Amino acid sequence: MSDHKSLGNAALQQRDFSTAITHYTNGISEDPSNHVLYSNRAAAHLSLGQYEQAVTDASKSVELKQDWVKGYIRKAQALYALNRFQEAMQVIQQAFQYDQNNPQLVKLLQTILQKQQQAAQQNPQMQTMMSILQKLQDPQLMDNIKKNPACAHFAEQGDFVSMIRDLQDNPQNLQHHMQDARLLLILKEVCGLPIQLPTQEDQMRRENEEADKRRAERRRKEQEELEKQKKDEEERNKRPEMQEKLKGNQAYLKKDFDAALMHYSKAIELDPKNITFHLNKASVCIETGKYDECIKECEQTLEMAREEHANFEEVAKIYAKMGNCFFRQGDLDKAVEQYKSSLLEHRARPVVLQLKKAEELLEKKRKEEYINPQIAEEHRKKGGEYFKQGKFPEAKKEYDEAIKRDPGNHIHYSNRAAAYQKLGAYPYAIKDIDECIKINPDFSKAYSRKGQCHMIMKEYHKALQAFDDGLKIDPQNADLLNRRQQLMMQINASGSEEDKAERRAAALNDPEIQGILADPQFQHVLNKLGSDPQAAQQLMQDPQVRERVEKLVAAGVLETK
Repeated sequence: MSDHKSLGNAALQQRDFSTAITHYTNGISEDPSNHVLYSNRAAAHLSLGQYEQAVTDASKSVELKQDWVKGYIRKAQALYALNRFQEAMQVIQQAFQYDQNNPQLVKLLQTILQKQQQAAQQNPQMQTMMSILQKLQDPQLMDNIKKNPACAHFAEQGDFVSMIRDLQDNPQNLQHHMQDARLLLILKEVCGLPIQLPTQEDQMRRENEEADKRRAERRRKEQEELEKQKKDEEERNKRPEMQEKLKGNQAYLKKDFDAALMHYSKAIELDPKNITFHLNKASVCIETGKYDECIKECEQTLEMAREEHANFEEVAKIYAKMGNCFFRQGDLDKAVEQYKSSLLEHRARPVVLQLKKAEELLEKKRKEEYINPQIAEEHRKKGGEYFKQGKFPEAKKEYDEAIKRDPGNHIHYSNRAAAYQKLGAYPYAIKDIDECIKINPDFSKAYSRKGQCHMIMKEYHKALQAFDDGLKIDPQNADLLNRRQQLMMQINASGSEEDKAERRAAALNDPEIQGILADPQFQHVLNKLGSDPQAAQQLMQDPQVRERVEKLVAAGVLETK
């Protein structure tokens, strides 16, 4: 090593810098931890004007020996030659820790300061930057900030204190921190520099520009990622196992399942731990009705996935595939179980929809399996016995069971409506009656029972409609005729003003009554009723008009004199 160093030094003295670099390089290859060789090679690079290489070698020199002042000198000289004055000054400050009186360092520092002053005189902006840097190097800066009422609170902000320290240690970062409004305020209020603070519009514009830059950068990265994924996918598809998979997919789309199975099996042979290949094979088994083989393939794949620590999404696909298989078999209980297991691993919308479909079919199946008219009849009879004994809650429970066992029998709904009536649950009774009429529109007793509920609820217009609907089916029904007559007597009976107001308010909230009153043609009829009795009498010959008028009278909206 000493020979290489001596030869290099000799070449350096003879100004044969290239030869010197060669000898120093040979020496470094034998002893890469020798800081002097790096320092000397930096000197040779400096002489050849290879300043970047000189910075690299000088940096390595002081890295190997931290107090090697020559290394700092050569690094500062190279940085100076590159016009990187702030970095050169920082290197000199580091060197002063080991030799404050080194004449080369002092002279180099003076040269850099003179160069900066000359540049500042020629460039006002540079002069301003120099003034800022000098102010920021003031040891009393933080104390002055704390004394200034406009800025004192900044001293309590950790990120602000870190920013000031960074500027004092790394002056070259000034331009980056000049975006911080706090720094601008400090320079103006504390340092006394003629700084123009940004307006709110400036701040908003800067924020928008930064946001645009971030969005552009994000889009650029996303595009790069997409291109990378596309390239990776193309490279992946060139592999033999992927070629077999693609051939299998093409055959699958053509419903050539034998060929698809052959290609997927070959792909598995080439890459046995690829979960997608196994799932593709399972799909073929489903399409060909080989459900047991599909389940077996999925179970083995699931075990392998657990051993290989596959991601949640891949495991979810295995469960979903088993769910599809059980669904095809008609085993809805197991299908629902597998779909739920899949969603626990990863929530995918297609699986959510398939689970909902399976649960609906399962619920329908259970209801159908529960249907038994003979058992329903037994519950109906028990309900009738409880009803006669005045045990209406017990009767209602028996009718509940009768409906579950035979939901297509209108009698069960009618009976439960009667139980609801006795319990005072008239809205529930009406709901059951409507279901009864839906099943058997000719069941006149249902209309009578519905009208009774509306009468009790003082919805006379609805009661009238129920009785009239029943009489359309059975015009001679004595019960319906009698109850309609009782209703009209009750409507015509003089009630209290409070009762009338209550009925009227309730009716005006009824959409049907609102629709009648909003009809322009019927508005004409109402006007005639009040101003021209003879014309009104002719209008009342129209069955539709008469029905509407009676309905308004029954509702308490229209009074007869």
